[in-house]
Amino acid sequence: MGDKPVDAAFSQIREKGYADPYRASGKPVWLVGLSFDRATRKLVDCAAKPL
Repeated sequence: MGDKPVDAAFSQIREKGYADPYRASGKPVWLVGLSFDRATRKLVDCAAKPL
């Protein structure tokens, strides 16, 4: 697992309101969480889910 779990990315998206401008479009909005290893800078975990 990366330095922070993917769930932390989902929480950040919600807390900072990153998806808010897209909600009114009427189109489906998906949250995409990525977790990177700080030392190797490689992707170690990812997930996506509908808002």
